[in-house]
Parts: sequence; structure tokens; C-alpha cells
Amino acid sequence: MTDRQVIFANEYLIDLNGTRAYKEAYPHVKNDNTAAAAAMGKSGQAKASAQQAKSQAAQFRAHANEHQMVAEASKGKMDSLRQQYGINSKNINDGAIRGQDAYGNNIITGYDKFSPEDNEAFSAAANSYSTAQNEKVLAQGQAMECDRTADQYTQQSVDYSAAAGQVRAEQAQYDSSMDAQRQAIIEKYANINNMSSPTFSNISYAKRAELMREYAKQEKRRAIVTGATTTAATIHGAAAGTFMGGRTMMYTAAVGANIGRAVGDGMVSGAYAAANTRAGQTVRRSAGSVVDTLNTPAGAAAAYYNTGYGTPNIPPETRPAVNNKGKNSNLLQFK
Repeated sequence: MTDRQVIFANEYLIDLNGTRAYKEAYPHVKNDNTAAAAAMGKSGQAKASAQQAKSQAAQFRAHANEHQMVAEASKGKMDSLRQQYGINSKNINDGAIRGQDAYGNNIITGYDKFSPEDNEAFSAAANSYSTAQNEKVLAQGQAMECDRTADQYTQQSVDYSAAAGQVRAEQAQYDSSMDAQRQAIIEKYANINNMSSPTFSNISYAKRAELMREYAKQEKRRAIVTGATTTAATIHGAAAGTFMGGRTMMYTAAVGANIGRAVGDGMVSGAYAAANTRAGQTVRRSAGSVVDTLNTPAGAAAAYYNTGYGTPNIPPETRPAVNNKGKNSNLLQFK
């Protein structure tokens, strides 16, 4: 393991915080997403290194097995020569000639009773056996070391993977929090004037239903106010053209109707355009109360009184008395 990998492993074991551990081991990484990606890359590298170490361990074990077979063959040759000269396991050291193998170990290289040729063969088998045994032990030790390295890399891969997963979970939690905040802002500032804008296309169904109900109320109020202003302006326009002939009166009445309709529509649109301010909220509530009042018989009579002109939409029993000149009286007098 490199020094930085050791730092990461030690830091990760403190609190199992992969993001912090990775940043401690690699201070140049500041971004969490970068840390997550790098951690996953390190996890893959560690996994590959673990696999490589396991492969090397398998190779060393294969070598150990090969040396084991050489040692067994050499031992068989030595035992065969001993049996040939009647040297058994109880008197194996009787008349033994000693020497050293390639590693400097003391070994029996022959016997006094052996012929020179058999002593030479026995010495070769003895050296081969000793060398094979030493090589086998060395290969087994190397295989065990590779196993330990593979275990370390495997654990490191798991740690890096866990760190990356934690970073991604934290990022997902942060993204979810930001989405919730953005949604809350959209819900707060959406209104009937901007709900069709792409910016507010993701408002909740409940909020959209609420705005649609408010929009329906606005259109109802628009119809009431526009109807009232259109009627009043039409009457004033017709009155203005009374003494100019029938055609002129019709023209002035039509002009008055258009002006009244525009004025009524502007009144409602203007009120709703300012509805998102604190003052606008107060005005909207007040205007809504006034317009709602027009739907009652008393409200209709009041509207009649303020314009000074009759309207067939008001029941006769609620019409106020007017003087002969068509002007309203100072006081409402219901019949």
C-alpha cells in the first residue's frame, strides 16, 4: 500500500466517513463528486491489485508444489540407496558422510559403505532434496505474503467503494433537499398570472388546483365588474348622443360600451397584477368582498343607486325611488 492509501485506511477507520478520509489522504480533492468518482476509481484499482496478488499467490503455490515433487523424488532416490546397503531409519547416521547443500545447511552426502558412484548419486539426491525443500518453503511464504496483500487490497477496495457510496448518498440527500427548497419557492410564488409559465410548470397538483379555483373566481369577478362598467358607460354614451340623432346615439353608446368594458377589465387585471404584494393582498381581499356583495339584492340595489340609472336585472321590489329627472335621491328608498 502507498502512503496515501495507508492514510485513507487509517482515517476511514476513525469515523467511517469516506468523504473526509479521502480528502485527508488526497488534500487536492475539494469537490465531493470528484471525491466519489476518484474513490470508485481507487476501488477498481484496489480490486485489480487484489486480483493480481491472488494470481501471484497461486503461481507461488504452483512452484511450491513443483519443488515438493522434486524433493519427494530425491528422497525416494536416497531411500533406495540406503535400502540397497542395508541402512535403515534406525541407523541412518551410522557411517554417514556429511557436507553442506547450496544454502549452507549441513546434510548427509553419503556413507562409508557406499561405492564412489553411489556416494555421488546419493550426494546429488541429498542436495536436490534439501534445495527443493528450501525452495518449497520460500514459495509457500511468498504465496502467504501475496494472500495478505490481496486481503489488504480487497479491504481497501471495499473501503473505497463504501466511501464512494457514502459520498453519493450525501450528494443525493443534498440534491433532494435542494429540490424540496426549489419546489417550496415555486409553490410560494406561483400565482394565476404566471402559472402557465415554464418556470412554474412543476407546481404540485394541489397548488395548480388552488390557482385554477382562484382564476375562476377572478374571471367571475371580471365578468361582474366589466358588466357593470359596460352598462354604465353605455348609458352615459347613449345619453351624450341623445340630442344628436339616433345614429349618433347608437355610435356613442357603442363607444361607451367599449370604454366601459376596457375600464372594467383593466380594473380587475390591475388588481390581480398587484395581488402578490402585501398591499395587493389587502386590496384583493377588499375588492373581493365588494364584488361578492354585488351578488346580493342589497348590493345590486346599491350599484343601481350609485349609477342613477335603472336596470332590468334588478327586481322591481329592490329598485330605489328616483326623481322625475332620472337622478338618484339622496337616500335609498326601497319599494
